[in-house]
Amino acid sequence: MRSLFSSPVVSISTLPEPPLVSYESDIIEVLPYRDRYSKIVWLDAGHGGIDIGTYVTHGNSRIYEKDIALDIVLKAYGLFQQSNSNIKVFLTRRGDYHVSLSRRTNLWNDTEYMIAKADLVVSVHVDYYDGETAQTVSGIQVNYYENYENPMGNTGRVDITSAQFAQILQSHLVNETGARNRYIRGDRGFNIPENSTMPAVLIETGFMSNNEELAKLLTEEYRMSIARAMYNGIVEAFTDRSPY
Repeated sequence: MRSLFSSPVVSISTLPEPPLVSYESDIIEVLPYRDRYSKIVWLDAGHGGIDIGTYVTHGNSRIYEKDIALDIVLKAYGLFQQSNSNIKVFLTRRGDYHVSLSRRTNLWNDTEYMIAKADLVVSVHVDYYDGETAQTVSGIQVNYYENYENPMGNTGRVDITSAQFAQILQSHLVNETGARNRYIRGDRGFNIPENSTMPAVLIETGFMSNNEELAKLLTEEYRMSIARAMYNGIVEAFTDRSPY
């Protein structure tokens, strides 16, 4: 049984540009991205490779969470590439391959080298409800976790909490898609927000178990509306909150 989604062909890389090289006193120094950009966001497409996430059978095909998540992230990345937002965007994956949870958080926490340390993080997923009332369960929810026990605190360079960031994204997502508002949720249990040292959220973009919502998620227009909401929410989060 094949996947309904084919692997997207997008000419991008996790680090799209080579590091700048500074020539001073005959010393060649690689300049970290954090020194070059005042606003850095990591977009994380959930799952990937052997980790398919949740799935549903659709005709003779299977629809995997990992594919929908990747498509939304690539669409959002494209919007940033087309804009003049001055926000540097990095991706944890750009194709169908596995990236461990620890690898993901290590990429944007980047406590050792500070090469591309994130100011904000957005992880994209799709939900599933396994129950008799599955067709009544739908909507979008942004999850966050305020890790007040973290001695490093908020190491991002934007003056915003994870809860505030989650609310901004939730508002844009609901307004842009017209989906049911499941509101924001802040508690333990989500690895990405809980193990990040800057404002980080996990978006559940809908329920694959709900036939009506699945039909929407399978359209380019709906996935683009989610990507557009992500873009607008991230831009708003940085606006008037960055010290640079």
